[in-house]
Amino acid sequence: MKKVILFIIFILLLTIIILVYRNNNNTNILKIGRLENVGVTEIQFFNQPTHNVIKIDDKDKIKEFMNYLELCTVKKEKEHQNADGYIYTAQLFSNDKLVSNITFTNPMKVNDSYYSIVKGGITKEMIDTYLKNAK
Repeated sequence: MKKVILFIIFILLLTIIILVYRNNNNTNILKIGRLENVGVTEIQFFNQPTHNVIKIDDKDKIKEFMNYLELCTVKKEKEHQNADGYIYTAQLFSNDKLVSNITFTNPMKVNDSYYSIVKGGITKEMIDTYLKNAK
């Protein structure tokens, strides 16, 4: 009888640990943006204040930006708090097919879901520098 009770307690504790881990699971933008194992061939940056569109199709520059996304750790928000506006949105394409849409705010909007930035992040200044060097 004691073995059965201990087994039940063990299963309950294991279930609780798994549920807590799933609810606190942080990830990077590549995973949530459906960008892993996808060959991004073009990124279009939209500058909200100026309405300018900047297209990046250089493989090395795309890889550089993908590295930025990989280093940004986020956590999905359960309840979304409105952001105070944004400067940049990036649309990532694979052979003319839209793969992901990212709005750079905090919380960050990725494909219509909102994520709090836990570690890293991509600032306006980083994007400005990236775009300046990508031309």
